[in-house]
Amino acid sequence: MGFSRDISGVYVGGLSHVLADALTVMGVPFSPYSDRRFHLLGGRLRTGDPGEYFIAWGLVGLCLLLSVVFKPQGGVGWYPFFFDWAGLYQDGVIDAKEWKDNRLRFF
Repeated sequence: MGFSRDISGVYVGGLSHVLADALTVMGVPFSPYSDRRFHLLGGRLRTGDPGEYFIAWGLVGLCLLLSVVFKPQGGVGWYPFFFDWAGLYQDGVIDAKEWKDNRLRFF
């Protein structure tokens, strides 16, 4: 995990935020000096509507699926959303109290 891999998450997060905003009625401005806006799918989503929750939960499901599919070879490494509390305790990264407090947490 180098710097470029860590910073790419920032780019993916920024891009996904802009694309999610483009789905809304307000859309995304083309530039800070433009009065024109960019919309995806006609900009039909409104904040708090069921469509917003459907897309949000779909993205959560996709992230969970990708974290299982693209796990590191040999089961070693960092799994997004799933921490290896026992492994952290055995490696001396956390103490017994922190392991006991978090061992039954799945997310």
